[in-house]
This record gives sequence, C-alpha cells and structure tokens, in this order.
Amino acid sequence: MAVYHELWVPSLAFAALVGVLLLLRVYTRAKDKGPLSWRLRLLRLLLKEEQLPQVIRESLKPEPGFEVSPCSPVKVEWGGVHLTVDNSKRILTNCSGSAQPSRVTAIIGPSGAGKTSLMSALALRALRGDVKGTFLVNSAPRQNSSYARACVLVQQDDIFFPGLTVWETVQFHAGLYKTQADPTRPDMSPEKQRLQQAKALLQLMGLQKTMHSQIGGVLPGGLKLPGLSGGEKRRLSIVCAVVAGPSLVFLDEPTSGLDSYAALQVMQYLKKLADADHTVVLTIHQPEAAIWNLIDDLILLSEGYTLYYGPTELVRDWFQGLGYRFEADGAQTIYSWLLELVSIRFAKTASGQGDTTMHSAADVITAAGHFALHQAGGSPEGLSAKQLMDTAMSDNSWDMESGIKASRPSIDATPGQETAEISRKSKQAPAWVDAQPHRVKNLRQVQLLFWRAWTSYVRNPADVAGRLVVTAAVAVVIGLVFLGTPNTFSDVATRQAALADQLLILTLIPFAWMSLLTENRTHFIIELPSRLYSPGAYYTAVALANLPFSVMNAVVYSLIIYGLVGLRWQAAAIFKNLTIASLHHLISIQVLQTCGYILPNQDLATSASIAYIAICVELGGIFRPVFLLVRAVQDISYIAYIRYAIQGVFRAEVEDHTWPCLGSNTYSGPNYLPIANKSAVANDCAEDGIHGSQILEALHFHLGFWRIFAILMAFLLGLHFIAAAGLKLLQKRQASCR
Repeated sequence: MAVYHELWVPSLAFAALVGVLLLLRVYTRAKDKGPLSWRLRLLRLLLKEEQLPQVIRESLKPEPGFEVSPCSPVKVEWGGVHLTVDNSKRILTNCSGSAQPSRVTAIIGPSGAGKTSLMSALALRALRGDVKGTFLVNSAPRQNSSYARACVLVQQDDIFFPGLTVWETVQFHAGLYKTQADPTRPDMSPEKQRLQQAKALLQLMGLQKTMHSQIGGVLPGGLKLPGLSGGEKRRLSIVCAVVAGPSLVFLDEPTSGLDSYAALQVMQYLKKLADADHTVVLTIHQPEAAIWNLIDDLILLSEGYTLYYGPTELVRDWFQGLGYRFEADGAQTIYSWLLELVSIRFAKTASGQGDTTMHSAADVITAAGHFALHQAGGSPEGLSAKQLMDTAMSDNSWDMESGIKASRPSIDATPGQETAEISRKSKQAPAWVDAQPHRVKNLRQVQLLFWRAWTSYVRNPADVAGRLVVTAAVAVVIGLVFLGTPNTFSDVATRQAALADQLLILTLIPFAWMSLLTENRTHFIIELPSRLYSPGAYYTAVALANLPFSVMNAVVYSLIIYGLVGLRWQAAAIFKNLTIASLHHLISIQVLQTCGYILPNQDLATSASIAYIAICVELGGIFRPVFLLVRAVQDISYIAYIRYAIQGVFRAEVEDHTWPCLGSNTYSGPNYLPIANKSAVANDCAEDGIHGSQILEALHFHLGFWRIFAILMAFLLGLHFIAAAGLKLLQKRQASCR
C-alpha cells in the first residue's frame, strides 16, 4: 500500500515563497541602515530626486564645515628602473621620473610603451618579470611593506557587487581600515569622522545623489541589474580607493570607456583630489584638450624608455629643442603630436612631420639618451649617437647619493616646477608611514566580508532563489517517481534507490551554478592587489555566508523527497537523513569551490570536479556494492565520500526496524544481496522477522551514524583547508611578482 506523509507540503511552500520574495526584492531599492532609509525609499518612488524634502537631502551631506581631510604629502622618485621578462625581454629600460603631491602626473605613450608596467612597479603590484631600480619616498629609500599602505591602485575595470548600494560599498571599504582620531575635532568619534569623511568624498566626486542607489551591473549568473552609469562607477572606484586616506593614488586608464563629458568629470574630481595633498599618478589615452589642461606633469614613454618627465607645458619646447617640429594645423594637439612622434611600430608617411619624426628604435633610444644626460646635468654636445644610446641604457645618470636630478626640459626651464609650499609639506612629513591607516583585525575583516557576501547572496535571485527553486523542483520530480513506496521488505531496494537518487542529485546539482561558485575566486583575484583584507578572512567570511543557503537547499530538497516517497516517519531517522544529506551537499559544493580556488580557470576547475565526482559516484556503492568490487578498486573507493553518505542515509532508514516474515521458511531476498547473505536472512526470517541490522550486515555497512558524520566532516574540513591554502598560495605568488 502506498504510504506518504505531508512533510513535503511545507517544504515546497517554503521554497516557492522564499523564491518569489527574493525575486521581487532584488528589483527594489536596497535597504539602508540609516534612520530615514524607509522614508527615502518611499519618497524616491513618488518624487524626483530634486524634489526630496530638505531635511532628507541634508541627511545625505556631511556636516557643515566638514571637508575631505588632507593626507600626508608624499613625493615619489625613481631611477634606473628596469623590468626584464624571461631573463631576456626588456619591458622597461633605465626609467626615471618623479611624482609630487598636489599635482596630477600622467604617464603617456603608444601601446606597448610600458605605461602599465611602470605604474605597477610604482604601485607595488604584481608584475611578470624581474624589477630592478631605486625608489625614493620623500627622499628616503622605499620600504615596500610600509609603502604599500600609503598607496592605492584604481584598476581599469570597475570592481563592485551589483546588489550593494553606493553608500554600503563605501562604508565597507572605509570599515576595513582603522580610523585615527582627528585632534581638531574632539567632539567627533573616530567612527563618525570616518563616515563624515566618506560622505565628503562622495560629495567631492559628485555621487551624493546616488548614495542609496544600487550600483548595478551583471550579477553572478548573468542577470543584469540597472544602476550607475560608467562615469559614476569610475568615480565610485576612486572614492573606495581613497576613503582610507592614502597619500598616493595610482589610476590605470581612469577615463577608458567613458564619453568625453564623463571623462572630463572624472579628471576634474581627480584634480580636486590632488588639491587635498594627494599624489595622483595615472595612465591615459587620447585626452581631449580640456583634460590635457588638467595634467600638471607628464611622463612620456616609448619602447620602455623615458623620453621626458616634467611639467606638461614644457614638453613641446624640449622636443623642439631636439629638432622635432610641432606644426599647429588646428587639428593636431600636443598629445597626438607626441604620440605620433614617438611611435615606431607603424609605418609613417612623409606628410606633416616629414623627416622630423622618430622612425626606429635607435631614434627612441637616442632621444632617451639626450634626456638622461640632460637630467644628470650633462650636455650632449660632441657626443655621437651611439654614446647617447649607451647613456639611455646606463644607470650612471642615476646618482644614488643625491637622488634623481630635477628635470630640465629646456635651457630656460625651471627645474621640477616644485613650489616652496610642496617642499615644505614634504619635509614636514618624515613619519608619513606611521600616519597611514592600518587594516583592522581579522575578526573585523571577517564581519565586514561576511556582511558583504551575505547581502550579495540575498540580492541575487539567480543565486539564492534560483538554487532553492531548482532544487525544490527536482525534488518534486524524484518524489513523484518514488511516490508512496510501501514500507515492506520487498520494497527495501526501491527505498535504497530513492535514497541514492537523493544523494546523486545533491552531488550533481551544484554544477548548474558553477559560474556562481567560481565568482568568489574572481573577486578575490581582482581585489588582491588592493590588500584590503587577508586571504583567511575572505575565505572564512564567504564560507560562512554561503553555509546557511546551502544547508537550506539541502534540507528543503530532502524533506520534499522524504515526504513524497514516504520514508521512515521517525524523528531520529529524519534528523540523521537531513544531517547526512546536508553534509553530502556541502562536500559536493566544496569540491567545485576547491577546484575553482586552486586551478587557474573555470574550464579546468569544471573538468577536475567532474573527474573526481565521477569517481566518487562509480565507487560509492550506488550502482554496485563496494564489497563486490575488485580489491584494488575497493582500496581506491575510500576517497569517495558518497560511499559514506549512502551508508548514513540507508542506516537511518532501516536501522532498528523489523519486517515480518512472509509465512515461509524459504526466501529469495532482494537481488542486491549475495546468495550467502540471502540464506542467512532466510534462516532467521521464520523466527522473529527480518531486522534492518541484517540488511546492513549483508551490505557490509558496518559504520555507525556518528562515525559516518565524523568522516564526512573530515572530508569537508579537508577540502576547506585545501581551498584556503590555495588562496594563500595565490597571494604569495602575487607578492613574489613584486
């Protein structure tokens, strides 16, 4: 007789309800923690932004008189910088230059000139190759560990969680650093100072009106969430980078992908940032005239050589002094002239510049030799082209005692264009390293990272709701296949098949959202250069945030199957089934995540995961009892975690259960029992029935529940350890490149 119970009804209803609610919630405005957040959300739905009541608009602003706090001025100088790849290919050769506080310095040059490589070397970011050279910070040797806390690199790609709001994102980045109390504001706690600083930065960058808007973008899983424009995201990247108050701000192509107006806005805000004593260094392509006028200093590279560094307004005089003409025809800008002048990888026509342009590497190296000799205080008169080329590639122009000589682009140029005020500020900051903010402790990092991961999961329907709805639907299908399986001894094999299906789907279904699982590694790699947190804190937070959702999926899925199939209606049996199924599901997910963390790309991670899962399924006893396999294969089967899970759920179903005999001393028994075991069961049948322990013994299922639980926990923790070690190793590889 078919018997099933209603345990599946609330489980299915819960899955449907949660799925619908999360799908609806993701398209609503994110919930802010401020006291006026509910009013903001309501009013912004009814009114335009400009029509908000004054009291609410004021709540988004920093307190009157609170401005972006100036940082400790830092001047960076470098010389004799070489970058070699594979011990032969030179990317940078004898590069020198400087970047000063309160000024915007741009690194320009044609494609392949070494702009990003030089910036990465200056910002202590990972480089594939060997970097050599001398770096000074405020005329003192650079100490990498301390210097790393004083600088930040804003990468070209915007790195955000689409479901978070602007204010939540800024708060997260600000919270990762310790806040030093401002003695000029004794009435304000460090925590409040940090929040006011964040609001002041948002106001400075023109993001005040979007504080409570979701950032938007492509969610993990492919859904697109509307949000900020490209220019707003780029400015938000800058705010997140400087909210902790770093002295040096490096930006890789901050105007890339933006229209002319958005690009100009970004540059204007960077100029304001420099006015707050920050040292701003950026790479840039094709700047318009308005943007060009915002650049104070210029570093021109070609083929890895420094052809010029100094004030932007003097670059034309320097190259005209070398015999290269700038013919203003109304269409050509200084930038386009410089780029055409130093580009040698493409054929050039004789129009416009004629023979007054550089055609070969020899021309570039000769020009670099002119500048290297001039910066060292020498004169090129009487020197051959070969001698100038040797000067460009030699480190002799770098004086280790006195540092980098000031740039003199022309005979009448003022060296360096450094004002007395900037010199005074630099001299007053000998302890600039100590003034830099430090990261908060690991526990606080875990709290912040957990909050970000949890919020992102909840606001991503493809992640939480998608998983829940899909697993519930699959559970209904399996439950209908085995609907109301009778609880007779002849149907024990059918129940075992239902339990095997329960575990098999929990093993395979994580592959449906492999991209969601590998997204964690992608975010870690992108944020790794920023040194926001430790790998251990990140891994712990993500694992903890993902745990409740994964367990919820396994429990809902298992309860639906449990009720529809009509499995053993006993509290202890239900508890054991759900515990083993949840652990099994967590291990299956962790297999994918571990492969994703330790392997370089998603394709390899998927292939490795499939290979291991396939071995586990084949050797786990689902299709053929393990004890019937050849000895060598039995030994290998110990690595199959499914082997232990199937024992656990089957033991919970049949343990301490007795089936009555069929009234005959002869009994054929189910087909999965060997002949010898069938006879033993048949002999005992006539006495007091058939016990579940006899079936477990016949299948060689000797492990008890808690031992199985311990083994599965060991699998899970071991995979977590391997994944965490993979993240740590990834961090060390990145650090070794610096």
